[in-house]
Amino acid sequence: MSFLNLEDKRILVMGVANRKSVAWSITQALEAEGAEVIHSVRSEARLESLQKLLGDRKAYICDVEFPEQITALAGQVQADAEIAMVTAQWPKARVPVPPAGLQDRLWLPDANDVHVLAAAISGNADLILTENAKDFPRNILAEEGLSRSDPDAFLIGLAASAPEAVHHAVTQVHDEANRLSDRPWNLRQLLKKARLPRLGKALTAPGRDHSSE
Repeated sequence: MSFLNLEDKRILVMGVANRKSVAWSITQALEAEGAEVIHSVRSEARLESLQKLLGDRKAYICDVEFPEQITALAGQVQADAEIAMVTAQWPKARVPVPPAGLQDRLWLPDANDVHVLAAAISGNADLILTENAKDFPRNILAEEGLSRSDPDAFLIGLAASAPEAVHHAVTQVHDEANRLSDRPWNLRQLLKKARLPRLGKALTAPGRDHSSE
């Protein structure tokens, strides 16, 4: 293990111009220490000119002279990192790109949510899990063979059918929350904060094993 402790770290390097640039030397040094390096360049033209050099490394376009581009870059990097983490944890969870024309025939109260419905259909899902009941009407979802539930109700049902699995997951979350906090969390309060009040009530009801509280 490197004394820099960069293994599995993801680091953004900006400003690669060519093989002689300082940014490229930094890239090589970081990768030698086990880090994953991603890049940002200022223009599409620069990105095209660096395709051969960067290979399959992730690269973004960001001109740091424009604050809005920096903000957009931060959001995009975070989103891509979350996608990578979910994909690594659940490799079969990714759904195929919806077929052409599918989104055009779909309707939801909020047009910005149509891609979610299209992904559910494309992935042969049975259920959409969301707290946004208003924008996912059950009658519209039923036309596509889908139902809807909120996370709290879903986990209540799961706790009834697989109590040990739910208890194990909740215990892990509770332990991690306590580790990151400067005070111990009451389990019911923690789940309420996570918008899971009914699950919290069920798991801390009289007569249950409260060892994870």
